[in-house]
Amino acid sequence: QSEAAFEEEVQAKDAALGSLQQRLVAVEKVKKQSEAAFEEKLEEKDRMIAIIEQLAAGGKVLTHVGGTALPTGTRSVAIDIPSFEFDVRSLTKISSCVGVQWRAFGRLLGYTVSELEDYNRFETNSEKTYQLISAWRDKLGRRATTQLLLQACDDIGVKGAVEDKLGLQ
Repeated sequence: QSEAAFEEEVQAKDAALGSLQQRLVAVEKVKKQSEAAFEEKLEEKDRMIAIIEQLAAGGKVLTHVGGTALPTGTRSVAIDIPSFEFDVRSLTKISSCVGVQWRAFGRLLGYTVSELEDYNRFETNSEKTYQLISAWRDKLGRRATTQLLLQACDDIGVKGAVEDKLGLQ
């Protein structure tokens, strides 16, 4: 093989090696970006697990405090809220506290005036309230939360009495 041909072959191999080195640098860069994205996803997963655990324990996860969003990198802040089951005993206790304010309570739960009139067929205010809550719970399903119900109780001024009866304080 001639010296010129040998020199050409060396130059071609050097060019190929340079190209491979550039590709390797690009691959390493993508690898670092992927690792960073993976770490970010793991942190997000950990935050979500913490939120789910807090919710399962009956807590409320805050994403805002006083109308201000928490910083993105902040670990979730959680507080405990009163919680109870929507069982007959609890609904009966709540209903007895609402009493004559059952119409205002029903409006807070989203009922219209005409819908509330249908509940006049029940004899006592407690029964009207009980039936309102039961229908509300059935209508909203999983969106019917203890927090919403207690907020309506608070709005009509009976939250303290309800919490006392349910043993939430």
